[in-house]
Amino acid sequence: MAANVLSITPTYADGTILTNAQLTAVNTTIVNWAQDAVDNLNQIVLDAFGSSYTLDNDAIANRTNTLYQKQNSTDSDVGDTSLTVATTWTDVDAADSSIAITPEAIGDFLFLCSFSVEIIASAASANSEVYFRLTDGTTHSVPVQVQMITGANGNASDTMTVPVTLFHRLSNLAVSAQTLKLQYFRNVHTNITTVSVIANGATTYGTSLYVEKV
Repeated sequence: MAANVLSITPTYADGTILTNAQLTAVNTTIVNWAQDAVDNLNQIVLDAFGSSYTLDNDAIANRTNTLYQKQNSTDSDVGDTSLTVATTWTDVDAADSSIAITPEAIGDFLFLCSFSVEIIASAASANSEVYFRLTDGTTHSVPVQVQMITGANGNASDTMTVPVTLFHRLSNLAVSAQTLKLQYFRNVHTNITTVSVIANGATTYGTSLYVEKV
């Protein structure tokens, strides 16, 4: 349905001095049309931005990112990170395997992270289990498991490298500084030399982090 177009049909001749009733009728038509226009604008605001958005009559954008240009943030880490034994969820690297964002409005955000895990055995019959998840400190993604089992025919220095991609949808993220992190949990470790999130010193790949308004 299109917005109403203002239309006034005169009920008087040119040069006529209007009565109060005639003036009121014209004014009522204009006021009703203007109120419909305001209601339609408020409806667009609610649909587009939600109830927290305010109109302040200055014709200046309240937000840096338009609806088309979704708010997002990217970060990366190109250094190797050794993962020690951890029987509780632990930050992979609180500084380098995390990403910060401050939402301009309450809403849902998608957090993605990709990296590679390297496990090196120290002897035959090596076994390692390590789990990863994404978190904002309150909610977290479904954990994924990376496991290496070499068996009796395994050798020292046997190496397994696995690429991992995680995602986590954050609902109703508050309008405040947020730090989103990659965490791990490692409690099975038999004949294992190292477990690492690796980048091999490369500048073109490593741990990639990305968060976007959805």
